[in-house]
Amino acid sequence: MQGLAPTQGQQATIREHPEKGVEMLRAAGVDDAAWLDAVLQHHELPDASGYPAALTDPTPLSQVLRHIDGFVGKISPRAGRAPLPVQQALRELFKEDQGGQAAAAIVKEFGLYPPGDFVKLKSGEHAVVVRRSATGSAPTAASITDRTGMPMVNTIMRDTSKPEYAIVSALADKSQVLRMQPERLYGLPD
Repeated sequence: MQGLAPTQGQQATIREHPEKGVEMLRAAGVDDAAWLDAVLQHHELPDASGYPAALTDPTPLSQVLRHIDGFVGKISPRAGRAPLPVQQALRELFKEDQGGQAAAAIVKEFGLYPPGDFVKLKSGEHAVVVRRSATGSAPTAASITDRTGMPMVNTIMRDTSKPEYAIVSALADKSQVLRMQPERLYGLPD
């Protein structure tokens, strides 16, 4: 991470990446025209302000890919900012898409609390989401602290659709999660 705005050369590289992506896919044997068009057009905008061709009618699939790319970029750390909380990134996505089908599909697929999200439960426990749910709002979570905040010796899976274990908020401080062994979080045998 360089911590500065991209140079002109870097900007040129950024603007070329849709075409380079298509070249890489073709070299890997991908020949599906819909996917190749989606990759090529995923930075195009209906008002012709996108790139590389300033199209006014990008494909619907390319717009879904654009939204996913933007969402993942928002929840990823950048040189000048920390990653956005998933819920904030989803709200921004929904606003940018004006409540459209693409945003709704992405919210449904990722869920309000996707795997890896650190949450507080109604019980007071802190937990890590480990499995999505059909509804997107009540996933399975692995409790890693008790209601007083003390680390638990054993991970306990919680069904957040049950009122006593409902998610009350996402937690920004993920330091407890970073110290956890994945095997413990996901309930795998030692």
